Amino acid sequence: MNIPYVAPEVRTTLPVSRWAVSELILRMQNHGSDADVLGALEAHCLYGIKKRGADAVSDFPAWQFIWPAPYLIKKILPHLSEKPGSEIHIFWTVQRDELNELSPAEVLAGMPYETREFIDECQRKYMVQTSQERVKRLLSVVKNLDVYL
Repeated sequence: MNIPYVAPEVRTTLPVSRWAVSELILRMQNHGSDADVLGALEAHCLYGIKKRGADAVSDFPAWQFIWPAPYLIKKILPHLSEKPGSEIHIFWTVQRDELNELSPAEVLAGMPYETREFIDECQRKYMVQTSQERVKRLLSVVKNLDVYL
């Protein structure tokens, strides 16, 4: 299963917004369904966030639909599959020392969040690496994840 369910948007920064399930379905090519969303979650092509006390995913961070994230995230998500959804979201969005204070989402996509005011040269070096190098770097962070969460 692939995720060009949603036509990847090309941007220079990552959005910090979230999409509800209904919004994600509307954005899907050929108008998806709840089953398509569930299938993408199970195939580790995207991740979602459950609201406290909820049984189902209610929101999807929009950054994961910005090119090249939809094609790269599925190389990392299977390695996080044993983690609760809240820990997966924390992994992607929290700045890490070992990434020069970038978040894994920023490294994966090779661009900063839209709310980041400044990119240092040492941070930019991570972002301009090839997608293979960025994925490899994030896989090494995932291997040490239990130490950080």
